[in-house]
Amino acid sequence: MRTSRILRWESLPTSRLKSKLASPLASASEISEIAARLRTIPGIFALRGDEYAVTVVYDPAQITAPGIRAAFVQLGYDVKAGTTEIVDPGVAAD
Repeated sequence: MRTSRILRWESLPTSRLKSKLASPLASASEISEIAARLRTIPGIFALRGDEYAVTVVYDPAQITAPGIRAAFVQLGYDVKAGTTEIVDPGVAAD
């Protein structure tokens, strides 16, 4: 009998990228729509935020901060210049 083991992202070394959006979202509920689309990109695990700022939890071995910003632009959301901060690089998620 074979058993498979599912590795949850919370146990992986992750980083968090915090950025302010160039333009506020129409509503906070838009965050869940953006999160669903970004999670299809390998290495992006979660997105939290509000109308003005977002935090992306990601695997720096699979995607870079510029890659995340480019993904936002492709979705039609721009990040305010000079507001990106990488927090807890390579630390297991809480």
